[in-house]
Amino acid sequence: MRSGCSSKGQKPYVWILFPAILAMAAVLAAPVAQAGATTTTLGLSPCGVPTCSVSSGTAVTFTATVTNPAAVTLGTVMFCNAAATGCLNQNLIGQAQLTPAGTAVIRLVPGIGSHSYKAIFIATTTNATSTSSTQTLTVTGLYPTTTTITPSGSAANYTLTGTVVGTGSYSFSPTGSVSFADTTNPYSLGSPTLGAGTLAQNVPGVPYAAGGTPQNVSVGDGTALSTAQLNATVAGSLAGMFVYSPAAGTIPAAGIDTLSVIFTPTDTTDYSTPAPVTVALTVNKAAPAITWAAPAAITYGTALSTTQLNATVAGSLARTFVYSPAAGTIPAAGIDTLSVIFTPTDTTDYSTPAPVTVALTVNKAAPAITWAAPAAITYGTALSSAQLNATASVAGTFVYSPAAGTIPAAGIDTLSVTFTPNDATDYTIATATVALTVESFSVALSGVPTQTVTDGGTATIDLSVSPVGSTTLPAAVTLTVTGLPANTTYTFTPTDVPAGSPATQVKLVIETSNSQTSDSQSARNIEPPGYALGNPPAWASPLPGTYPARQRPFPFLPLGFAIAACGVLHGLRRFKALHLGFAMVALAAITIVLGGCSGGVASSTTTAPGSYVITVTATSGTQHESTTFTLVVQQ
Repeated sequence: MRSGCSSKGQKPYVWILFPAILAMAAVLAAPVAQAGATTTTLGLSPCGVPTCSVSSGTAVTFTATVTNPAAVTLGTVMFCNAAATGCLNQNLIGQAQLTPAGTAVIRLVPGIGSHSYKAIFIATTTNATSTSSTQTLTVTGLYPTTTTITPSGSAANYTLTGTVVGTGSYSFSPTGSVSFADTTNPYSLGSPTLGAGTLAQNVPGVPYAAGGTPQNVSVGDGTALSTAQLNATVAGSLAGMFVYSPAAGTIPAAGIDTLSVIFTPTDTTDYSTPAPVTVALTVNKAAPAITWAAPAAITYGTALSTTQLNATVAGSLARTFVYSPAAGTIPAAGIDTLSVIFTPTDTTDYSTPAPVTVALTVNKAAPAITWAAPAAITYGTALSSAQLNATASVAGTFVYSPAAGTIPAAGIDTLSVTFTPNDATDYTIATATVALTVESFSVALSGVPTQTVTDGGTATIDLSVSPVGSTTLPAAVTLTVTGLPANTTYTFTPTDVPAGSPATQVKLVIETSNSQTSDSQSARNIEPPGYALGNPPAWASPLPGTYPARQRPFPFLPLGFAIAACGVLHGLRRFKALHLGFAMVALAAITIVLGGCSGGVASSTTTAPGSYVITVTATSGTQHESTTFTLVVQQ
C-alpha cells in the first residue's frame, strides 16, 4: 500500500532536499559582515613612553593592545623593526597571540644601539589590520670584546701584538688603547692606541738578581725616568737599598742611554755588596706636536700675516717655522692651502714632523668706487662725463643709468653705475649711486581758475613762479600772455622775475573796455581790403571780439555842395564876376569844413562778451612753462 505522502510519479527524496536548498539560499542571500576598524598601541617596559633608554643587558617587555573599540581578544600581533619597509625575516622581532585581556606580549634583551619598533595586528574576519605608532629605544653600554696577545721576535727584541675583537650579534670596530704589563716583574710596558700600529717593547727576561743582566726597555718620547725603568729587584725578600744613575725624574737624551744601579743590602754581615748593574735604555726621538687651526676667511687683497700663519708646538721647544706661501703674500680668491714645515733646533732629541697644512678661504673683494655727487645742472642739460665720472680701485667697465646724453627730469635725480672688474676671479661686481640736482622752474595759478568781469571791468590773476630742484631760480624768467579778447590791455607785476629769486608771486591785471571812438580822416580814407561791406577780414581779427558796422563817409558833404550852389547862383545875379569868385571860395571852404567835421567813422572799442581761455607762458632760456585760466566777460 502506498504512503499517503506520496503520489504517482513523485520521488521521496525531493521532499528531503527541498528544505536544505531553502536554507542554503537564505545563507547566500544574507549580507556579508564587514571587518571592524581596530587600533593597536605598543608599550615598552620598563620605559612606558614613546622614547626610552635602558642599559645593556636589560630585558624589555613589548606589550601590544588591540581595541575595536572594546578589547580584541582573538588574533595575532607581529612585533617589527619600524625602520624597515616590511615585517619579514630579520625585520620580524617576534609575534604573539592576543589574550582575553586584549594584549599580546613578548620579552627580549635588545643589543646596544638605537632601535625603533612597531606592532602590527593581523586582520581577522571581524577585525581589520592596524599598526601602532613607532616606539624608540636606546640601549647604552659597552660591547663585549676579546683581547689576545701574540709575541714575536727574539731575545732583547721581542714585539708584543695585542688584538681586540668585538663579540656579539653586531659588527663593530673597537676603539681605545691597550695596556701591556709584565706580570712577573710588575710594571707597565706601555699603552698604544688601537689602529695606530704596534708598540715595540723590549721585554725583560728573568727577575733581577745580583750579577744578572736585565734586557733593554724602550720608553716613550720625552719620558722622565721612573719605576717603569728603574725597577731592579733582588731575589728573595732581602732588604736593601737601590741607588740608580741617572736618578728618577731625569729625562734621558734620545738614543741608547746606560742606566746603572748599585744595591746595598741592609745585612752587610751576611751579604756582600754586588757590583753595579747596568742596562741599556733606548730613548726614541720625540715627535713635536704641531697645532694649527684653520684661519678665519679673509678678503682678497689681504696679505698673509701672523693672523693666519700662527702654528704652535707643544711646550717651549726651540724651533723654526717655514710657511708657504710666506708672510706678506696676497693669496688668490678661492680656497688656498697654507703649509708649514717645523724644524726643531734640537734635532738630536726631536724629529722633524711632516709638513702640516690648513685651508684658507679667500673671499672676492668688492672694488672701491669713488663718485662724488655732481654739481647741480639746469633743466635741459644732457648728462655727460661732467656728471658720469665714477672711478674704481681696479680696472673695469662702467655702465651708467641714465646713460650719457639723457636729459634728466627736473628735481632730485638718482644716477647709478654698475662696475664690472676685468679681474672677475678676485673681484665682485660693484654698484654705486649719487644724487643729481636738476634746477628748473614752474609757473602756476595761485587763485581760482576762472575770473568773471563786466565789460569795462578789471580782472586780477595771481600767479606763482617757483624754482624746482633748488631754493632760487637758476636764470631770469619772463612772462607773456596769449588768448586775450580784443580791446583789452594787461600788465604783469613784476614784469619778470630775476635769477636767484626764491618763489615769487606775480599779479596779472587785465583791463576790459566799453567806450566809443571816431576814426581820423586818414583812417577813413585808408582801408584794408575786405572792409568794403562793413566787416573786417579774418586776418585783421586774431583775437575774439566784435567790430561795429562801417558808417557812411562824409555825411554832410551833399548839403555843403547845395548851399555853395545857392550862393553861386545868387552871386551871379547880384554881384556878377566879383561876387562869383567869392562864391567859389566859399564853396571850397564849406566843403572842407563840412568834410573835416562831420565826415569821420564812428567805431566801437567795447570788449566783446564771451568766455576766453588765457595762457600765461613763463620763459627762461630755452625752457618754457605755461598755465591757463578762463576769463568770462559779461555786459
